[in-house]
Amino acid sequence: RQTIIMLPGPPKELEPMFTKSVAPFLSRFSDTSMVSHTVKVFGLSESRAAELAGDLLNGENPTVAPYAKDNEMEFRVTASANTKREADQLCFPVLSRLCDILGDHVYAIDRKSLEDVVVAKLKEKNLTIATAESCTAGLLSKRLTDIPGASDNFLSGVTVYSNEMKTQLLGISPELLEKHGAVSPETAKEMALAIRKISGANLGLSVTGIAGPGGGTKEKPVGLVYIALTDGRKVWIKKLLCGGRDRETIRNFSASAALNLLRVYMDAPPGAFPGGNAVDSLELRILTDGGNELLPVSYGAESDRNFIEKVNAAPKVPVRNAGEVLNVDTNGLYLSPEKTTRVTHGLPETGDSLFDNDFVLHDSPMDAFEEAEYDEPTGGDFDEEEDDGSEKPWYIRLAHYLIPWRGDPAGEIARKVIFITAFLVLAVSSGILISNITDVLRIKVLYSSIADLATQFPLSDKTPVGPEPLNVDFTGLYAQNKDTVGFLRINGTEIDLPVVHTTDNDYYLTHSIDKKKSAYGTVFADMSNTFVKETGKQSTNVTLYGHNNKNGSMFGTLQRLTDLETYKNNPVAFFTALTNPDTNPMETDAAVWKIFAVFITNANKEQDNGKLYDYRQSEFGSEAEFDNFIHRALIRSLITTTVDVKPGDQIITLSTCDYSFKDARLVLMARKTRPGESTIVDVAGAQKNLQPLYPAAWYAKHSGPRPSVEDTPWTGVSPDTNTPSQPGVSNQSETSSAASSSAASSAVSSAANSSAVSSSREQSSSQPKPPVESSQPQESSESPLPSEDTTPSEPETSSEPETPSEPETPSEPETPSEPEPGDNG
Repeated sequence: RQTIIMLPGPPKELEPMFTKSVAPFLSRFSDTSMVSHTVKVFGLSESRAAELAGDLLNGENPTVAPYAKDNEMEFRVTASANTKREADQLCFPVLSRLCDILGDHVYAIDRKSLEDVVVAKLKEKNLTIATAESCTAGLLSKRLTDIPGASDNFLSGVTVYSNEMKTQLLGISPELLEKHGAVSPETAKEMALAIRKISGANLGLSVTGIAGPGGGTKEKPVGLVYIALTDGRKVWIKKLLCGGRDRETIRNFSASAALNLLRVYMDAPPGAFPGGNAVDSLELRILTDGGNELLPVSYGAESDRNFIEKVNAAPKVPVRNAGEVLNVDTNGLYLSPEKTTRVTHGLPETGDSLFDNDFVLHDSPMDAFEEAEYDEPTGGDFDEEEDDGSEKPWYIRLAHYLIPWRGDPAGEIARKVIFITAFLVLAVSSGILISNITDVLRIKVLYSSIADLATQFPLSDKTPVGPEPLNVDFTGLYAQNKDTVGFLRINGTEIDLPVVHTTDNDYYLTHSIDKKKSAYGTVFADMSNTFVKETGKQSTNVTLYGHNNKNGSMFGTLQRLTDLETYKNNPVAFFTALTNPDTNPMETDAAVWKIFAVFITNANKEQDNGKLYDYRQSEFGSEAEFDNFIHRALIRSLITTTVDVKPGDQIITLSTCDYSFKDARLVLMARKTRPGESTIVDVAGAQKNLQPLYPAAWYAKHSGPRPSVEDTPWTGVSPDTNTPSQPGVSNQSETSSAASSSAASSAVSSAANSSAVSSSREQSSSQPKPPVESSQPQESSESPLPSEDTTPSEPETSSEPETPSEPETPSEPETPSEPEPGDNG
């Protein structure tokens, strides 16, 4: 089951046999057709051409591959498809893109050689050519006549090595050869003009140079070659520097460069090939140090008086000594390689050629083509020498290096655009970073100084006295910001902050206590709350908001109290409310607040199947409503405390963002110490709630069973006080949820009959019994909260949907919307 194809070794036999017979035969065994096209390139090294091609080399279908050839290189574009036509259609956009990128360096697609292209163009334009060669020894004529049918367009070719033969056969002036030498632009020009005149051809093409290995000088080294092309009206001269190559390489490359010059000329519309020197040179008047002295100099502009008048009218700078730079303002005309003319051998003499020394004036950027120097061998090819801009000011060179410039190749433009984009991103990011760092430092200094307003006091939960209320002098703080309503401190955290209150829940999300813009915000009370200093009455439940900042500011450390041991060491909060700022800023309501619940809940109904616990409710219509509100906090609490809560108690609720799930909230609740009550909290009976109630979104993201506790919002009906179980608490005795439920029941056990409650039950009756250890699942013992490292590093104020309120009842007060703190609370 094999097919063996035997072919001859010689390429001239193998290639046509493979193309005509083998390839079609093999195609019958493939479901796809493969097509390749070759883009021929001259004047670019393989590395430079590959750099310009850029991302085209990374394509998969079609593929683009560069190959180095003798004195040139090529790109092979290959595509595969169901049919040859489809494969061609894949190749064509890439071929077009390559031609756009490489420009005039592309001399053909799918043609064999440069001479093949040149002969085809001579026939197409009905032009004839004659050549005069020195260093190439007839190689230029040979390559042209190797193409079948070239004799119709190639009229004559002479090889003249000695000066005598140049004079006898071509009529070159001995004086010119004596003055400028056989290897000079002047000689190349005269050779091209002479062979054109002698042969009667439309075009004359000449080559003269030093192929080596010997015979070179410092002024004219081995590898110096001049090529001249004339159409009888103008002469175009190309200078090559091919030093460092062997004799054969220099000759081959010189012949290729001559053919390419001829090709580029024929690609231009008739009479439109740019640059060149008029055959009969005109005088260019240049003002020198001599005053009225005129220096007749050949130049490379069109022979029109308009151009000459522009140059003559431009301001001139005198040239005094060799090496000085002659600055010529050409009024928009292009001066190559720079807008300067350097005199390297003193002032030019009358009759000096355009290409003698370095004072070359051009009228368009394309004329730089005439001075291209090839000095870097890569893969058998040569790069045209580029102006390195060494004489330009450093800022001009830097601008050219960084900013897209007219004439830049696509790859270079892409590099510059990427650099500029990256620089702008870096600048903006650095600005934001510096702004954030500055903001952090300012906030730390600001709130550190404000915290000093609070009187320091010894705090000990182990002494009979217990923690004392926090006495604050509000004089300076209230004078700074009249929105101040209190001061909050919780030991074990970094919360040691003033509290403000205003008519909306947005302003202090983005402003600090001094009312300056800050992404870290300020701790503020809900807009629906009231305070003694404002209305003479403080809300039953005051809700305080603060960003959950990773740097620990505001409520960034509130999460610490979800840990049982941290809670046991810090079971109280200190909140001092300002009561009479107008007459006495020292008149305050200072109290110790016992923490009884800390939990994670949702801000949107969508996160809990349409249910929402509105922990921000500020007033309650009945004792039963209050009991139910507390019950719903306790069944959610991560810690089961010994603190009892009953109607008539005042509550503060702290709210910030949590990252357990989208739109999660971390909430802490504390009640105010009652008159005459000890501020000591019996923390020995505090336990971790092994099955707190979370929203549905938490269970969707984390594992764990949902506890079977009731979470029914208050309905307006008071519970039956004779029933053993309290509203919303199921009778469970041996499950882990029973522990938390019994604690919740104990906490609200006497709430319905609060008018007959004695103070003796405040602590002992509220202690929950420890759960049975054997019934607790071990894997649930750890807190499900994320670590602090998971919080974003920067506060944001992204919009959050307005938090919906609980199902309304006629007696329930309207609940304002929650502030929109975004990902940072």
